Amino acid sequence: VVAISKGVTEDTSDEIAKAWLPVEIQALTPTLATALHLPMNTHGVRVTQVFSEAAPATHLQVGDILTKLDGQDIEVSQPEETPNFFTMLRQYKIDAPVKVNGFRAGAAVILDLKTVRAPREERGLARYADLDFGLTLRSVTYKDRADEDASAKENGAMVIDIAKGSWSALGGMHPGDIIHRIDDTPVESVEAAEAALKATVLRHPRHVVFFVARGIHTLFIQAQTDYSLSPVPGRPKVEPTVSTP
Repeated sequence: VVAISKGVTEDTSDEIAKAWLPVEIQALTPTLATALHLPMNTHGVRVTQVFSEAAPATHLQVGDILTKLDGQDIEVSQPEETPNFFTMLRQYKIDAPVKVNGFRAGAAVILDLKTVRAPREERGLARYADLDFGLTLRSVTYKDRADEDASAKENGAMVIDIAKGSWSALGGMHPGDIIHRIDDTPVESVEAAEAALKATVLRHPRHVVFFVARGIHTLFIQAQTDYSLSPVPGRPKVEPTVSTP
């Protein structure tokens, strides 16, 4: 007798809320500073992405050079030192004012900003694992939408894991797909996806159609089911339907 478990339980605990600025950055290396014609020995970071959905009034722009926080030098000159910037921000309270010195289009600027709450790590996001379809879903974040260049209004449930040989895998589902509809049911959250998938147990359909976004593309994925297999714990076994000519 083989006892099959679900494996090691992942740590889904949430972290303490921390202060943050809604940007992605790169280190201002000496080579980059020279290419941007900045003063010699300028240290800091360059803004490479702004998550406006997290803080619409951030006032930061892609390309901004940040060199000081409230008069304190941002000591970053190599890629491995970029975490120093966010470490400095964590010393502030959330929604605290912070004065940032830097450069924009080559001109020196001083920006009055406010910190925001740092995004939850992926482990702290709502998720759901469906044993029938062999897929694991989690909430969609604004960072997911920014990475896919999607609208701020685009919601759904993101696929983060697919079991090999499962109904979802055989149907062509991929990790990273964002589910927007399951059959005729709209999916705007991981909770909505969970409810829709559990409802299929009551209907026992031969096929389930998912409407998903994959990068800049959308597609329909059809998963063929077989509820005559050994039942998942908590679900009664369903005898296969035999059609007669």
